[in-house]
Amino acid sequence: MPAHPTWDDHYRDEKDAAFLYRALAAAEADPIRRELFGRLAKVEDRHVERWTELFQTAGRALPEHRPSRKTRLLAWLENEFAWEADAVGLDGTPRQLTIHQCPFQDISSRHPSVCGMFFSTLIETLQPGARLEHAPNAPGEACCAFVVGNHGQ
Repeated sequence: MPAHPTWDDHYRDEKDAAFLYRALAAAEADPIRRELFGRLAKVEDRHVERWTELFQTAGRALPEHRPSRKTRLLAWLENEFAWEADAVGLDGTPRQLTIHQCPFQDISSRHPSVCGMFFSTLIETLQPGARLEHAPNAPGEACCAFVVGNHGQ
């Protein structure tokens, strides 16, 4: 079977996912979540192994890999700020991204734009062209929330 040009991207995506899950596990204080992230990293390792087999069968060398800028940024944010967020609606519809903990939680209660500017910039960097709606007073213990969609949604 000949290797398709998109294989390089798939291989790198799996390597990035394994890297990120390991970074999340290393930064996680909750032992249950830490174990979960570790298990997810192992799942991604198996995907990398499968892609490695496909490349070998096709007679192609593995592409060079360095974690992407986006992956390194997410790992750094998790390690540096220990922020927590939930994303809902992974079916391509706009997603609610709720920030539960962030480095600006104390100041954002008095100046909501601080948190909004930081996370708006972050989200736009990670998903260029995203359409954002900021809700500074998210329900419950959350710091703030965003609805993130693509242009046209």
